[in-house]
Amino acid sequence: MKPKKNVLLFDEPSVRQNLIPLTFTRPVSQIRIGIDTIAEKWARQLNISTSHITLPYLEKKFAKCFTADNIYINGCYCPNTKLIEEINNLNPESILKEGEKLIAIRTSKHLNFPIKINFEEFNINITSTSSVSIRQLVDIFIYNGKQLIADFQDITRGLSSQKVADSFTVLYNPQSIFIAENTNIKGAILDATNGPIYIGKNAEIQIGSLIQGPFALGENSTVNLGAKIRPNTTIGPNCKVGGEISKSVIFGNSNKAHDGYMGCTVIGEWCNLGAATNNSNLKNDYGLVKLFNYTSNSFENTNEQFVGTIMGDYSKTAIGTLFNTGSVVGVCDNVFFHDFLPKHIPSFSWGGGQINNTVYNFEKAINVINATMHRRGLALTAIEIEILKEVYNQQWSKQ
Repeated sequence: MKPKKNVLLFDEPSVRQNLIPLTFTRPVSQIRIGIDTIAEKWARQLNISTSHITLPYLEKKFAKCFTADNIYINGCYCPNTKLIEEINNLNPESILKEGEKLIAIRTSKHLNFPIKINFEEFNINITSTSSVSIRQLVDIFIYNGKQLIADFQDITRGLSSQKVADSFTVLYNPQSIFIAENTNIKGAILDATNGPIYIGKNAEIQIGSLIQGPFALGENSTVNLGAKIRPNTTIGPNCKVGGEISKSVIFGNSNKAHDGYMGCTVIGEWCNLGAATNNSNLKNDYGLVKLFNYTSNSFENTNEQFVGTIMGDYSKTAIGTLFNTGSVVGVCDNVFFHDFLPKHIPSFSWGGGQINNTVYNFEKAINVINATMHRRGLALTAIEIEILKEVYNQQWSKQ
């Protein structure tokens, strides 16, 4: 009997480094793009549970599981039908590559982070398909629209959308709109002319909201009164959003509940943006945007004209916060300042207006996070606190 294959999603070291601060607190495959995280896409399309190969301090939360027949898949790759077929057809002790980039390995060996193999010991297969891979922070919002469309087709296949009972809600191109059960939509306009719209379970869209697809609203999330949501936007589960949002991704459990503009931006989990928080995503000179890179510890050209803000988990902004084009905010920052902020704010910073920010006391930061989570009946686990302590130490232990 052929042994059951076991799937592990591995972090490519250079990629996970490029995706900090989002990967300070998660493996690469736990990044949300489209409707689901990358890991959820693989689990759904392979119909199998997955585990992770990542940094040791993260593996305490995101465990790994080995068997006698393992398939290791690079966690920055999003699945598609052709890629899944090629991976499923891998023979034992074989690898799949895209040029020089490693996509997958099938082996009985138990590999750890960072993945190191002797290519001469494996049969090499070169993929014949083009796949979306998330290798830079900007890739998340650049490819989000494409992944929204792919996820919509996969998730809604064979399912029937719920009807909208409210007579004042207008649906354009309704065949491309999927509404899950127990939703509440009133007096809104949903326009799927240029891309699908996915509304998750128990979600709410309040009066006066204007939404253009491609768009996804996760389970238990709310679009507040009068919001304007532009294309290629994902709101993860358990979020509240308002104001104007364009070409952005919010991972989950985060709020941008008030007016203010957010464009070409990625927000991690358990973040809160105060009222009238705004970000620029276009320079006044229309030039290409530079973004802080944790590998080089410097600002590097993204070769993109439109780049907003990247924010790590557990960070918060005060009312009226203003972010420059191409800003990077670390994990667990408490951001407030009366003017435009620096383009990089290190993790566990208190304030943000100066180059040398005040260090956010670790115990106080944990207490604030738990107070936030307590409102939803949750609390940080001991392992999650350990992860945050590691991030804190990486940032401030050598200061």
